[in-house]
Amino acid sequence: RIYDAIEDEEGRPKRVLNKTDTMLAQQKQQVIKDAFANWIWQDTQRRIALVKQYNELFNSNRPREYDGSHIHFVGMNPEISLREH
Repeated sequence: RIYDAIEDEEGRPKRVLNKTDTMLAQQKQQVIKDAFANWIWQDTQRRIALVKQYNELFNSNRPREYDGSHIHFVGMNPEISLREH
């Protein structure tokens, strides 16, 4: 967001959103993002290296999934039914 500094009636500085410049800056930001996304995947070696690094950092660990459905409580009161956790 781009703001312009102006003074109000009492002489205090006030920030006002400049909609035109903000819109132009957002469009330029999107153009840069799109150009980077296209550039990053153009080189095959760079793509392979980035995919490998991503998978090593983020896809190497899988969180555990606990399911207690296999547990049987011998001697538990049959009137009580446990809910799934």
